[in-house]
Amino acid sequence: MVPRCNAMKHIYEHGPIVGIFGVYEDFLQYKSGDYQHNFGEMAGLHTVNHLGSNPQFYSEHSFTTKATSFLTAQDLVAYKASAGMIGIRWIILESNSTITGINIKAQSHAEIKSMNITNLTSVQCEAWPSYLCYNITNLKHNTRYTVSVEIFSEEFPEGGSLKSIEVVTRESIPDSVSDIKVFNISDTSVIVSWRIPYLLNGILRKFLIEVEHLSSFDESLCCQTILPINHVVAEEKEIYSHQIDNIMNASSYQVTVRAFTRRLGPGVSTIIDVPPPNLPLRKKPKVTVNDEEVVWENELTEKGPSNIRNELLSDVLVIVRSDDQTSKTNSSPLSSEFRQHIQSKDWWLAHVCSTNEDCSVKIGNEDKSNSSYGEINNKPLTVGDNYTIILAQVNKYLSAKSFTIVKSVKFEMQEKSVFITTESPVQSTSQSSAIVDTLDTIVGDIEHKVVEELLEHPQTKDEYVIDSTDPPEPLDYDYNNPG
Repeated sequence: MVPRCNAMKHIYEHGPIVGIFGVYEDFLQYKSGDYQHNFGEMAGLHTVNHLGSNPQFYSEHSFTTKATSFLTAQDLVAYKASAGMIGIRWIILESNSTITGINIKAQSHAEIKSMNITNLTSVQCEAWPSYLCYNITNLKHNTRYTVSVEIFSEEFPEGGSLKSIEVVTRESIPDSVSDIKVFNISDTSVIVSWRIPYLLNGILRKFLIEVEHLSSFDESLCCQTILPINHVVAEEKEIYSHQIDNIMNASSYQVTVRAFTRRLGPGVSTIIDVPPPNLPLRKKPKVTVNDEEVVWENELTEKGPSNIRNELLSDVLVIVRSDDQTSKTNSSPLSSEFRQHIQSKDWWLAHVCSTNEDCSVKIGNEDKSNSSYGEINNKPLTVGDNYTIILAQVNKYLSAKSFTIVKSVKFEMQEKSVFITTESPVQSTSQSSAIVDTLDTIVGDIEHKVVEELLEHPQTKDEYVIDSTDPPEPLDYDYNNPG
């Protein structure tokens, strides 16, 4: 190996140099064949003058490679600040690296604070589960700080890329809340939920909830005055909720939610339509299974509703519920609304009746159609299975609905039997007994009109032909002399 001093002597002894850095040969060698982290390397530099270069003379330099850590504090932000505190939030992208620690520094013109964190679970954000949070305390009021975060791992014990932000220790207006929703709407109360603001910009103390009564079906009840509600905050969390009581049924309200630190933040509003109460069933459809009328568990008194109630009534839904254990699920848009009423996932909509019309429904007639409530599929019932028929009267105000529920007695589906009575039409049923033959061998169903025709006009019985695989013998019976 030629010492560096001899190489420099050669340069001076052989005249002017064309270029020390202008012309050089590839002399960079890697011990591993690839550029890797923490490997020793050596680079050599040949000098060239007007006479050329001598490969025996070169300048060499040894160095060690070092990769840059990809573990950095992504989305680093000061999400809150107060007179003596800064709250920061960041996220670390998933990797196979093992994090050994996090160093946080807060530096002003007068002081430097440094904190080392080794337990990551201690800095997990409650309000933002995928993020890490840390509160830097005991700072000076109204002072500008440079806050930096550096992450250390087993692969990069020296640390990684430094992320930093500048923050002033004073409170300001919080961001607006987001993802405001309403649920559990009844005719007297409603629950409102919302997500914490992305930036608090201060200490979150409460949320202000303002409720404005917009309209009511009964105009004489509108509009009530509702005082603002203070929802006090005990801790930072992802979702907050509040139940609003003493609201009126068949009414509409606007709910506005604002975050409050030292100052009141912007409001986010939503409209809530409150449904009518469960009104008595106006008209109960006639529902039959195998030509037998369904027996109901609870017979609601069908009071003649006033004109006001008539306008709140929409439709009556005829629903079939399977009472046997099954893994089937219903994908109807009504599934969430009916969950508490039907208490089963295996059900289907068989018919929709208007509350203004008389309605008859024969379960299992295979009618199919679409409606605003979802698909109507009056499919046949399975023999041996247990079912319940459910009537759901839809009581509606604007977009809000409530349901008056009536259920049938649970029944087991049976084979359909066809009966023919041979009683003479001239006899009183109180004076003679009917002779009934059950035709189990008949292929297909015999319509009731055939039976009724035989009873009313026995002389025409020969005009009817009953198809079967094994035709029965002709009925040897004198209708005029039954004795």
